[in-house]
Amino acid sequence: MKIRPATDADRLPLFKLAVAMHAETDFRALALNPGKTLDSLGFWIASPNAVALLAEHDSAGPVGFFLAKITAPWYSDEPAAVEDCFYVLPAHRGSRAAYGLVRAFLAWAKERGALHARAGVSSGSGQAGERLYEHFGMKNMGGNFVVHWNKERSHVLPG
Repeated sequence: MKIRPATDADRLPLFKLAVAMHAETDFRALALNPGKTLDSLGFWIASPNAVALLAEHDSAGPVGFFLAKITAPWYSDEPAAVEDCFYVLPAHRGSRAAYGLVRAFLAWAKERGALHARAGVSSGSGQAGERLYEHFGMKNMGGNFVVHWNKERSHVLPG
């Protein structure tokens, strides 16, 4: 499994992974805008304060991604690394893809002087995601809660 920063040439493979993530998670409660998604991926690829990490399997190609940025929280001037999106295709969960992506994210954050890193589990992967972050010394600081009011799309949501 190879983990590397994505380049602009990776925008379409990243987009395909983002579409798969959207379809699998409760993010599908909001309609996917392809143009906005592609433009947003460009931000993580090109910005010096952001990163798009790509996990590639030797024979399967891109199988996961991690999007993050360095920012100062609203209450501080100190730099913090924040995970914006993290996804691995179901067939590659349990491989080294997720482990490699989190390890690369934390290394990237430290290299850029972040004093704090924050990541979350909001897609329903639950305990497996929590254990992965805890392996790297991260602490569970709460949960994610959501309510959806779009009744026209409620049929696409789990539970």
